Amino acid sequence: MHKFIIIINLCFLAACGTDTSKNKSYHLAFVGSDYGLYQTFQGLIDNFNQSAGKTVLFLETDATKASSQIQLVENMVNITNFDGIAENGILGDGRPVISQSQTKFGFKTADNKNYSMVIKFDLHFIQNSRAKGLAIIFDHEVGHGLEMQHTANIKDIMYPNCEITDTDKDFDGYFKAVRNYVGDL
Repeated sequence: MHKFIIIINLCFLAACGTDTSKNKSYHLAFVGSDYGLYQTFQGLIDNFNQSAGKTVLFLETDATKASSQIQLVENMVNITNFDGIAENGILGDGRPVISQSQTKFGFKTADNKNYSMVIKFDLHFIQNSRAKGLAIIFDHEVGHGLEMQHTANIKDIMYPNCEITDTDKDFDGYFKAVRNYVGDL
């Protein structure tokens, strides 16, 4: 009799418990009329996804389909970052956006965690940079959007002062961390 009650209780807990889901959807909104900038970001996203070995980022021209944002800021080198700190010479800024919600299905509750990002770039820098320099800054800011922190190793993409002329960055280690973070999309 006790075994039967324990089994019933376990089934009830399974049916009435809480499920947790994580939605890591990085559909980046690029809304603008500059087709050259659109192509620049599409190339950066294509290279990012290829290096990651999976499709992590999507570029959307319709902001209503996007969960994340690319913002181009004029004269960004003279503004404050996301934390309100004045910085001189910044070319980009990135941060994750994580929201939580609950959905009820009968007796079950689903906790939903939605991941997205906002990344900003200096407009002049984006318009006038070489591809390799752009990739380093783009990857660095996307890394912040994927909750990566700065590191102390100068060879890491997430080193705080990434130089656009760096050619010996550890892209393999960076994209391994990206794959670990996003898991199975």
